[in-house]
Amino acid sequence: MKTTILLDSVSADGGSKPLSCAGYKNYTATINTTGGADARINFVGGYDKVPDFDSPQSVDNDWYGISGIDVTTGEPITYPTGVKASGGDIHKAVMLNVEGLRWVGAIVSDYVGGEITVKLLSLEPSA
Repeated sequence: MKTTILLDSVSADGGSKPLSCAGYKNYTATINTTGGADARINFVGGYDKVPDFDSPQSVDNDWYGISGIDVTTGEPITYPTGVKASGGDIHKAVMLNVEGLRWVGAIVSDYVGGEITVKLLSLEPSA
């Protein structure tokens, strides 16, 4: 297993660098916020060339929102609703199915305040 930091104490809207996830089926993502964070966090992925999650989707920047499951509640986390921190700190784990994707990342939007850290724990590669 390997942990990768996608967003490290970010304090603005924007996307992470894409992480290669080819050959993996699942990741567990952790979202931790501090400073009374107020922002929305979504997970994104791509199939072909390396996407730029900081730029809008287009024919030449092909990426998609991906869904996950809140590990604690079992509730779906869907794009573009994502995970919303509303002026309080959150500590959440989300299971992501990335089977068939080549790239995965995270995007912060609707940022008002606080700091956001998102980490991915890769589970066993697909067979």
